[in-house]
Amino acid sequence: SHARRDRQVRDAFVDAALTGAGIPVLHVPVQARYTLRDVQEALREFLPSHLAVRDGPASVVLRSPDEAERFALGLRFFTNEGKLLSGLDDPALVQVFKAWEENGTAYRAMTLCHGRNMAETLQARWKSPSERSLRALLDMLLGALDQLHRGGVQHRDIAPRNVMLEPDGRPVLLDLD
Repeated sequence: SHARRDRQVRDAFVDAALTGAGIPVLHVPVQARYTLRDVQEALREFLPSHLAVRDGPASVVLRSPDEAERFALGLRFFTNEGKLLSGLDDPALVQVFKAWEENGTAYRAMTLCHGRNMAETLQARWKSPSERSLRALLDMLLGALDQLHRGGVQHRDIAPRNVMLEPDGRPVLLDLD
């Protein structure tokens, strides 16, 4: 069976929304799985709900013309940061493959993670993780943060819900903006 195709972005089809949680000041992340040549990646869209709304399947319109400058600034920041992130490579960072503007908004194509976030994992556990395993996770995450900082990027929302624990146990820092 084929997944539902909600809309097309560039030469890829958006299959399904994954989450709409987490509302940073300038960005409301809309994450979706999308398929390009049978490869699934996560697609993050710049769509701050307090500034803009979707107008049909592919276009975005501002809630007010007075917000045009603020929206343009956020859009430029989102795109530029995505391009910078695409040059970073760390196993504990979500890999950004590309960032671009289209449909009056911007997108980032990145690794599709398959684990659960750390908050969900900790809630589901019967006992607390050992100090040794926590130190190992922190070492990997601190290495990723060091890579970000050397690249001129600050995370701004480090929290258990923004750390994905992959099936192999590797932590991946998400929600970089």
